Amino acid sequence: MSQLTEIKDHWFEQRLFVRRVFFCGFLVLGLTGLVVTRLVQLQLVNFENYSAQSQGNRIRLQPVPPTRGLIFDRNGKILAENLPTYQLELTPEQVPNINSTLRRLTEAGLIDAENLPRLNDLILSHRRFDSIPLRQRLSDEEVARFAVQRPYFPGVEIRARLTRNYPYGPIAAHALGYVGGISTADKQILDPAAYAGTSHIGKVSIERTYEAQLHGKVGYENVLVNAHGRNIQILDGESSAPGRDLLLTLDIEAQIAAEQALAGHR
Repeated sequence: MSQLTEIKDHWFEQRLFVRRVFFCGFLVLGLTGLVVTRLVQLQLVNFENYSAQSQGNRIRLQPVPPTRGLIFDRNGKILAENLPTYQLELTPEQVPNINSTLRRLTEAGLIDAENLPRLNDLILSHRRFDSIPLRQRLSDEEVARFAVQRPYFPGVEIRARLTRNYPYGPIAAHALGYVGGISTADKQILDPAAYAGTSHIGKVSIERTYEAQLHGKVGYENVLVNAHGRNIQILDGESSAPGRDLLLTLDIEAQIAAEQALAGHR
């Protein structure tokens, strides 16, 4: 009788083992099916979506500001020109801590502490992906100083820009006017797309009256950037169009003579 019992128990254990094997097999097969389904969804169904997001993280649309038109007197002498200078710029979305970065720039002697409130207001008034000018006309020594400390300033770059210059200084300044930073009031009347990447605008007199002609047309570049926001390669884009030059009826030499003659009678 005990031998029969042992045989029956052995047969029962075999059936139990087979059931467990089938159960585990179905479980593994089901989990494998879920994984394969998810992979197919990621690789095929959502490929274009994830690919577009990946491209968006690596490619930045960057405005190319136009070159402002020149102003000449009636004899072709330059009254207003553009000179290449170095400009310190900050892009908020690439800066982990703006206040800390501004403080470090102050300690490095690249910006003045007294300008911090104005710079904070300037940053807040722009979009986070805009490149915001912090300071113009940096010297070669300041550019070299920044280059040494550059790893400490993510999101901050020094770029070569054209700055307005008046060769005759204050002579005929009442007629020429001047350019200045774009203010909050200016932004209310300007087309943001037409002034993307532009930091200055004509303020008074000829510079203001003929702003539309002098300004030019903004261009764009698709730029490949690394994880730190540094430009790696320009992929493609549309070139900017320079502003129109102006030829005035004013004679600068006659203007100089007139101002000198009147100097002793003021």
